[in-house]
Amino acid sequence: MVQKWRGDGNFVLPAGMIEPYRLWFEYLKLAHADASITVSQNAYGDWGDVVSTPFSPWWSQHWRDLFAVRSTVTRVVEGTIVHDDPHSLTLNIPLTGNIDATLTQIASLLRTKDVALGAQGKYGLSLGYEKGLLKHIAKARRYLRLYGYWLKYADLHDRRRVERAAKDYTTWSRMRDDKVRAELAKKRAAGVKDSEIRRIPYTPAFYIAFTDYLMVRDANKGRRVTQATFDPANAENARRQIVRDIRNARRLAENVATGVFPGSY
Repeated sequence: MVQKWRGDGNFVLPAGMIEPYRLWFEYLKLAHADASITVSQNAYGDWGDVVSTPFSPWWSQHWRDLFAVRSTVTRVVEGTIVHDDPHSLTLNIPLTGNIDATLTQIASLLRTKDVALGAQGKYGLSLGYEKGLLKHIAKARRYLRLYGYWLKYADLHDRRRVERAAKDYTTWSRMRDDKVRAELAKKRAAGVKDSEIRRIPYTPAFYIAFTDYLMVRDANKGRRVTQATFDPANAENARRQIVRDIRNARRLAENVATGVFPGSY
């Protein structure tokens, strides 16, 4: 489950959560590690040291100036010199009259200024991210982790590289599923309702099918096995889906390298 967090009151995140921006950061970090991708330095001049800085301290330092927009209505103190600001509007609001009528006038003025309620910060997620990235954020996470494993095995040929990355991802994912199941059992025992418990993420079936096939294949090298036990056709189909995940991950990294996230993938 993705935790929603809009900001600190003075500044808000347009996406309403941290996770899309964390993914942007992590994909950028991996793009730097991919020898076949060149990251535009001009696009990330304000981001600081992404490569060697963990996300949490980096986020604390940069989220307001990179991604957030100002949201607080403030009172101008008497005597303050008001400068022209394209992102705000200074009004003189009478304290007499009808409140509803006053609010209607304020709303009308805001409409004439074409207020960008969907505005993003200095670095904004690409158009359509709400129905793309946010709707399928679990897949973007999966691509990211698989891509990291795939980069570890750059010295292997393509098929072997995919196999090792898939094994690493499936091992990690199954351990995560087991941990979540254990936490769920404890919460149920404590009387927590299922509706308040995050669902088990579950490892995709095609990862399990492919890695189980690899386990059987490697265990039976040099021996004949039955088609029922050892099904290369099903395994190859699963492998293609994993390769597709890697391809999607690399497209995201390539987009990030140009300053765009998520972009088309």
